[in-house]
Amino acid sequence: NAAPRRCASRNRCPIRASLYDIDSYRATAPNTRAPMHTRMQPVRRSSTFSLWLLFITYARATIEDELQPRECNDTQLQMGPDPIFVAVTGRCTRWMANITTAADRTDHFALQLISAEGDCAARIDVYRLSATQAEAPAWVGSAACGVQLLVPIQKGEEYIILGRKSSTSLDLWLKAGMLPTSWPGPSGALAWRSAKARAQPAAAVKPPVEAGAMLLPALPPAPSPPPIRARQHQNSLPAAARVVDTADDLRDAVRAEALAGITSAEAPRVLYVPSDATISLNGQPVVVRGVHVHLQSTSVETAVIDGGGIGRLFDVQNGSLLLSRIHLFRGVANASDGEDGPADAVSPTFGGAVSALICSIELERCLVSHCTGFGAGAIWIQGQSTLVIRESNFADCVQGGDGVGFGGGAIASAGDTTILLRECSFYACAASGSGGAVLRQGVPTGFAKVFSASNETAAAQLRVYGCLFNGCSARQGGAISALWGGLELDDCSCVGCSAFKSGSAINVVATRVSVARSLFRGCNAKDFGAVYLSLSPLNLRETVIDSCSADGGNPALVALGGRTFQMSSCTVSNSTIPEDAPAQFAPRPGESFPTAGAINLWNCNAFLDSCVLRDIDNKVSSGGAMLVQQASALLTNCLLSHCGAVAGGAVCATEFSSCSMHYCTISQTFAYVKGGGVAALDGSSLTLTDCAISDIAGSSLYVEQSQAFIRRSTVASCSALGVRDGSGGSGGGGLCVSGGVAELEDVAFTSCSSFGTLGGG
Repeated sequence: NAAPRRCASRNRCPIRASLYDIDSYRATAPNTRAPMHTRMQPVRRSSTFSLWLLFITYARATIEDELQPRECNDTQLQMGPDPIFVAVTGRCTRWMANITTAADRTDHFALQLISAEGDCAARIDVYRLSATQAEAPAWVGSAACGVQLLVPIQKGEEYIILGRKSSTSLDLWLKAGMLPTSWPGPSGALAWRSAKARAQPAAAVKPPVEAGAMLLPALPPAPSPPPIRARQHQNSLPAAARVVDTADDLRDAVRAEALAGITSAEAPRVLYVPSDATISLNGQPVVVRGVHVHLQSTSVETAVIDGGGIGRLFDVQNGSLLLSRIHLFRGVANASDGEDGPADAVSPTFGGAVSALICSIELERCLVSHCTGFGAGAIWIQGQSTLVIRESNFADCVQGGDGVGFGGGAIASAGDTTILLRECSFYACAASGSGGAVLRQGVPTGFAKVFSASNETAAAQLRVYGCLFNGCSARQGGAISALWGGLELDDCSCVGCSAFKSGSAINVVATRVSVARSLFRGCNAKDFGAVYLSLSPLNLRETVIDSCSADGGNPALVALGGRTFQMSSCTVSNSTIPEDAPAQFAPRPGESFPTAGAINLWNCNAFLDSCVLRDIDNKVSSGGAMLVQQASALLTNCLLSHCGAVAGGAVCATEFSSCSMHYCTISQTFAYVKGGGVAALDGSSLTLTDCAISDIAGSSLYVEQSQAFIRRSTVASCSALGVRDGSGGSGGGGLCVSGGVAELEDVAFTSCSSFGTLGGG
């Protein structure tokens, strides 16, 4: 809605290298493997163009940078069974590479940036290209330097990697390989120098600086280096460092810390694990009681702690555990230990990797994979505990129990807990209960506190920033489920998540929810809702809900009794309810509500500002884009287009509801029976001010046993012809009033028609 900035130049914008003509890309043969930016032309001022998410990354550069993607050559990486290493050098701070996967593989591959200096200021973003090249590239995930990024792949898919580094003098390796793999190759500064020598032999001709070449040709699979023992790491570690490389060493070190009497006022001593080591616990967890343990890999590579699929990895109580660059692998918590569990178990059935009570848990740049638990999959915390996870990945973690309070394929908590997740990824995590990736169940405080003004400013107990949820599933809340407390999401993506019942992405009850700058795409619920809220206030900002579906209808948003529902600068699109879907849905026993096309509001006050609702088709009930029941809705500066329903193609207000629309545009919507634009039914009130309504089929505005107030608006090219039966619908191409009252002031009707028996064009 903001006015566009004018170009300083007469012919070109100063950010011309950041915008590309999509038509020139689509015109290229689909099988062409040339770099993407060589197949496109910079946008001239007179051009019309589409801007894909892929190129927003380039646009982050300031104008002074004069970023020229053409100068950064890209490299084709053919993913096979062995890891490969590609040197990243040169003067460009942004670079690009293509990846193609083997045609016979359906698995995961892993990417990791490695630096000789250890930690570095660099990052990669990965996008999946569509097979037809007719759709926008889909963002898959991102990772900082030293963090493994797991990417689920299908046969023969093509990916694009966009990389950024802080300095032109920073030399990196991009490590890529299929999973599962032992990840042989460079580890530490010595291996880095030898690998770099292989990539840049003395006789080789370096790419000219003026060409900006920075990705060298891919190396052949690197052989596994000799085992690096602990003594080889001593030079780079503190003098008092303790290196542990066996399960017994690890347990002895933890006991020694406990005997030393370290208190919370003292920083825990770091225990180092060789990055090439795998510590097998053989079913016996490491017990942390009243002690603070810091476990870290000796390099940027992750060290492995393996539960062998027969036992948990860590039991923590009244202490703290900090893990850095550790791979928690094959941890299991099940009911086979008996009702009380082993003597050293906090909870025998919760948390395959970590089970914690009244403590602090922190993970940094870790990988957690193939962990299972009867109650919680990988990590379980309870009591007054804190969990902080940064730049870590969870893959194939499963919660296998069912019932009230069970769930969390990757993470679950109960009680007065606080969870912070920052720049993490969750792949294919699942729960038979709630929360395919994360479940937080707080302490019941009463609904008065949930809706109180003080709760609106209080910090959320579950905070998720910059995270990706890909292919996660659960009974309720395919990605996240929360009960009692606060949930805050910022810059997150939920892609391809699913739920057997409600909330294919998010399911919350009695929880204050804030979502900003996030994406929900391709999520499916058996019953209803990508985002399902019960008695939960919502604040949704700059968020996209796209191509989500639900077998029971209401595919996008369901808010029941949340009092306040706020949306600003959001987009809801591409939802269809088939004809065989139920016209009513029952979220709780004894209750039933009509099915909405996208947004379903009941008993709450809704505020929508600068939102777009489009391409939505409700074939079974009322309310194409939005259904308002026993509630009030205020829409300002919104666009509703290409929406349809039985009644109220764009919006339907029913059961004594109130709907006010100001400065809104309703275009190309339709009704199968009546009210192709907006319908007010059953004692409701409709107010339209300064609105533009055009190209509507099935009575543009329909008022039945209700009242309408329409001022300074235009109604053009509307017809009363019903889409489903073509009988002329209810009559009144521009406005139909049946048993109600309509008050009009400065309203213009143009080219409206009704060819049915009731007439009233």
